[in-house]
Order: sequence, then structure tokens, then C-alpha cells
Amino acid sequence: MTASLFDAILYFIHENAKALQILTREKGVTMFDAPADYAPAWIKASKKVLGELEKKDEFFKKVLDSQRAFAKVVVPYTKETSKLSTLIAGAAE
Repeated sequence: MTASLFDAILYFIHENAKALQILTREKGVTMFDAPADYAPAWIKASKKVLGELEKKDEFFKKVLDSQRAFAKVVVPYTKETSKLSTLIAGAAE
């Protein structure tokens, strides 16, 4: 199971990387960073909408609370591994 999951992750990373090359090199798509104020504005708006929805629907709140608990574990890990990926990305160049 572990090997299968690892293969799947690597497959999707590789396929997405190839697709990005096609989009940027062959199709002329330009990649750019979102404006610095985009993410904070999106987070603020999302929290407002989610807050309204969780007040209206008990099941929604239960699911959202579960997702928040999951995120408390996963997000710090993801931040750290993303930093590592960025640091080692130069090795392939």
C-alpha cells in the first residue's frame, strides 16, 4: 500500500509538471504570483462565510470542526515540507 501511494504521488507530481511545461512552453501561458493581498483577503472572506454557515447548520459545523482539527496537524507539516522542497529545488537545475 505504501509503495502504491508513493507511486501515485510521484505520478501526479510528474504529470502536473509535464502539463505545466506544455502550458508555459507550447501554449504560451504566463505564470504569475497572485497579488500579496489576495490570500489574506480570501482567508478573511472565507472565514466570514464559513462562520455564517456553521451558525446555521449543526452538521456543517461538525464537519468544519473536524476539518479544522485535521488542519491543525497537517498545515504545520505542509509548511515545513514546502520550505524544504523550495530549498532543494535548485539541485535539479
